[in-house]
Amino acid sequence: AQCGIAMAKKGAKVTGIVNITATASDNVGVTRVEFYRNLILIGTDTTQPYSVSWNTNGLIGTQQLLARAFDAVNNSANSSIVNVNVLDIINPVVNVSHSPLNPTTDQQVIITATANDLGGISQIQIYVDDILAQTCASSPCSTTPQVYSSGLHTYYSTATDNSNNIGRDPAS
Repeated sequence: AQCGIAMAKKGAKVTGIVNITATASDNVGVTRVEFYRNLILIGTDTTQPYSVSWNTNGLIGTQQLLARAFDAVNNSANSSIVNVNVLDIINPVVNVSHSPLNPTTDQQVIITATANDLGGISQIQIYVDDILAQTCASSPCSTTPQVYSSGLHTYYSTATDNSNNIGRDPAS
């Protein structure tokens, strides 16, 4: 059996649902082609043209794709490995809160933001009354304790991931 991946050239940048195709031939006949990502089976096709849909959601960075063709007597052949780069297009998840929850006018308040992202966080910023109060390079991020004047104050936080996607809490 002979097998090759025809889906993308090495180093292709992909995101979302990606169609992977393979070419396969054998003098006895190809019975199936299996598709792998990092040696984990992601799908099988038994008819030409051999293909699977690959959901890249939840993945980022370099992924190795491989196809394996089988003939009628279960001989197999692998394609060459094709490395593709899954792009991070998901905003980080950020949550901001303050402590104590119901401060009095003479209590110190700390505002804390936490952020998560599959590709890592590069920056968290906390704003109070639309003024930048704190910047951190990692999660969690907290302001220094401060007593605020009586009355309504607003706060929010943004988080930037390593792919420059930005999340905000509360959402604007």
